[in-house]
Amino acid sequence: NITPQSYTLFEGGNAEEVWSQYLTHKSSWYPSFLNWRRNNIYLNPFNDSCIGILTYDDYSVRLEILYLDGTRLSLLILGVIAVFFASRLARQPIFFYIIGVSSGVLGSVLFIAYFLLRLLPMRKTLVLGLLTSGTSCIYYGFWLLEKQIKAFMYTHIEYCVGYVVFSALISFLVCFRFGPVVDRRSIKIIKWILQAFGLMFIYLSISMEEYSLSFIFCIMIGYIMPPRCTKAVLKELKYFWRQWRVQRQMANPPPLLTEEQYMLQGHEVTKRELKKLREFCTGPNFHQWQRVVGLNNPPKFVDFINGDSHISLEEKLQHDVEYLNVSDDEVADSLEDEEEFEGF
Repeated sequence: NITPQSYTLFEGGNAEEVWSQYLTHKSSWYPSFLNWRRNNIYLNPFNDSCIGILTYDDYSVRLEILYLDGTRLSLLILGVIAVFFASRLARQPIFFYIIGVSSGVLGSVLFIAYFLLRLLPMRKTLVLGLLTSGTSCIYYGFWLLEKQIKAFMYTHIEYCVGYVVFSALISFLVCFRFGPVVDRRSIKIIKWILQAFGLMFIYLSISMEEYSLSFIFCIMIGYIMPPRCTKAVLKELKYFWRQWRVQRQMANPPPLLTEEQYMLQGHEVTKRELKKLREFCTGPNFHQWQRVVGLNNPPKFVDFINGDSHISLEEKLQHDVEYLNVSDDEVADSLEDEEEFEGF
């Protein structure tokens, strides 16, 4: 929560590396140049990380855990698309115009930077001083340049947008004048460049280097292999995946229900589904006459819609005798109790 100019950050794999960087910084002749830092620090989730903060101001540090990094996921998807669809993209006119316009805008910015550099006096002395002063001075110079560019873009946003639109229009007209690439060798070169960028995106999208290189190796094997071999390998992998899931389920079987739990769940599910059926039958989408004509016992169905039970007392008792091992005497007693209840 403090500005990068007011603190110095040291990063390493352990406390000894951080302490060594601090001692080197303390004994340096130009410690102020090393304040080119950032507020957001990325920690590799697969390696040990240690940071040290040197400042005289009060500060606070907040740790944010990203379970899914959208930037890295986007890089991975773009990399895979660039590797497998590079040949198609190299032949698409729309892709040619997008790359041409982007290159034109970037080239115009580089041209302005080169033009401004030519206006500086004593250019050779300045370059020699930057080379001899070390990376700290270069970092500091880049930080100042970035700060000035951001301030200019914030205060003169309309000029920046106008320049980008103008350079993009000129680039589009140049691309339209020469047309898309039709030479086979040029298309192959564009395809190889796209695939190289795709592999670079895949490498940058995975934090662990071993995993990224393994994934790149699998991508290259899948790209080189014929389609039939790729389908066969995917089929075998799917088969092994299913076998592994089956073995895992057999190793950790789900807990079985007791008889009481089974009866309770069956009663709750039956009650819920009967309620849904009754609501559907009383709704506007239910054609009563067409459905009632095909029933064996229409009066019973009408009573069910009106709120009565879906089974009669005799059917319930017959079910208890067959499945719950209830004796005939108990069934007779239940029938007598029901008749007495109805008479009452």
